[in-house]
Amino acid sequence: MIRRQSGESVLLIAQHDHALLAGRLAGQFGNDRFPRAVPFESTVRGVMLHDCGWPVHDDIPTLNEAGLPLDVFEAPRSIALAVWAAGAERASQAD
Repeated sequence: MIRRQSGESVLLIAQHDHALLAGRLAGQFGNDRFPRAVPFESTVRGVMLHDCGWPVHDDIPTLNEAGLPLDVFEAPRSIALAVWAAGAERASQAD
C-alpha cells in the first residue's frame, strides 16, 4: 500500500494498482530517441506484474500504531516475504 497523508486526508494506492499504471506507462516507451525494450511485451508485462503479490496484504491490510494501513516501506519482513513469494509465483505463471 502506498499511503500519503495531507492534513487529515489520507490517500491509499494499492501496490498492484501502482504497478499496473507503471506497466501502461512502460507500454508507451519507444521513440526515435529511446528505443523500445526488447522483448517488449515481456518487459511491459514484467513492469505490470512487479507488485502483483501485494494484494495478499493490501486486500486486508495490516494497520500501524496510528490505525492506518501499513505503507509499503513500513511492512515488516514477514509480510514482505509473503508478498514477494506470492508475486514471484503469480508473475512466473503469467510469463
